[in-house]
Amino acid sequence: MKIKTHPPNRPVYAMFTTMCGRGGRFVEAANYLVEMTEMGLTRISRCFDFATDGLKNCRKHDLAEKIEQWEVSLLCV
Repeated sequence: MKIKTHPPNRPVYAMFTTMCGRGGRFVEAANYLVEMTEMGLTRISRCFDFATDGLKNCRKHDLAEKIEQWEVSLLCV
């Protein structure tokens, strides 16, 4: 997504993570969250919660735990 010519903004990433989550693609939603924060956009806790809950329901507890720890580290910065 960040390779395209138009730089995405926070609402676009929120929409992508929400749509991926609704479609059951929680790993892709987590990847969009990582991209969003790497670009320096402020985090959206609702999207982080949505992605981590979905990852836990898909039995990807290790990835969900990494995302949660990363969110906590972003809060401390």
